[in-house]
Amino acid sequence: GHPGLFVTDGAAVPTSLTVNPSLTIAALAERAVPTIITRAQQTGIPVSHGAPLP
Repeated sequence: GHPGLFVTDGAAVPTSLTVNPSLTIAALAERAVPTIITRAQQTGIPVSHGAPLP
């Protein structure tokens, strides 16, 4: 594995969607962020928060 690397993608969707899945995948990724941060901190991986690009 690669410590500190977390990947969220369309594999979490169990079936194919009838529409463009981009927003669904983005929403699933955003929903996963708090859990990823918590688990990273529990395993001693430093977590820093950046700012959005202008």
